[in-house]
Amino acid sequence: MSFLEGYKGGKVYLPTLHKKGDLLNSAFNDRLQMNVFELSVDTDSVGTFSGDIKRSSTVHETLLKKISLARQISDGDFYVASEGSIGSDPIIPFFNSDIEELLFFDVKNNLLISERIRSFEIVIATAIYNKDFKLNSFLERADFPNHKLIIRSQTDPIGVIGKGIGSVETLHALLKQAVQDGLDDLVIESDFRAHCSPSRAKNIRECAQKLVERISSLCPDCERPGWGQVSTIKGLPCSECGEFKEAAVRALLFGCVACEFTAEGESLATSIDPGQCDRCNP
Repeated sequence: MSFLEGYKGGKVYLPTLHKKGDLLNSAFNDRLQMNVFELSVDTDSVGTFSGDIKRSSTVHETLLKKISLARQISDGDFYVASEGSIGSDPIIPFFNSDIEELLFFDVKNNLLISERIRSFEIVIATAIYNKDFKLNSFLERADFPNHKLIIRSQTDPIGVIGKGIGSVETLHALLKQAVQDGLDDLVIESDFRAHCSPSRAKNIRECAQKLVERISSLCPDCERPGWGQVSTIKGLPCSECGEFKEAAVRALLFGCVACEFTAEGESLATSIDPGQCDRCNP
């Protein structure tokens, strides 16, 4: 029996407070005939988008922590965890992006399989609240109430006044109360928790599709799940002068999560354009 046959009918436990189960279940069910079950785990303890609890680890380490928390209250064969990073893009810093990562853990076979996506399709709005604040303009930019909001303090330690704000009445009441309490460093911003941000929810769904595709891909050598891209192979000559550019991507490198087998994918290019060449276009 293949690994994937052994997955059919399996229960995949998802630690979450933010209703991510439905975002992952269709992908797991359609492709692997597995079902995702939410576990009520305090995933906020490893970091929050509002900043009142800072994430102290890498994304991968945070995913492992979430799975560890889930295993403390359950005894399953399969787990999946979700984590996102939203804000200034690490490659194109003048744009905002949403980087989502999912990690699947097959306990019996000790397999960790992850996938990630980087999307610019994310609603992000943040502003400092003061007497000149143009609320209606901000709410339009924030796609409110479709996307919900957070009110928090501006300076550390961050105090959260309200999360998941989805009505103008609630927003006004919280702002009024905060001002009466003497808080004058307020920030209003998007609530990026999955159940409060439809644009982020869409990206998580897309990442789930990509993850189950990878789980479904078996290694050509050991036939275990998780075959997929692990790196790139670089180095191409200029089509004009032949100058070799080390950073140019020639092909994708595929690998296995269980063994050391790798294989080069189809060639993406055989040369670079002279416009990219340091000699032809200094």
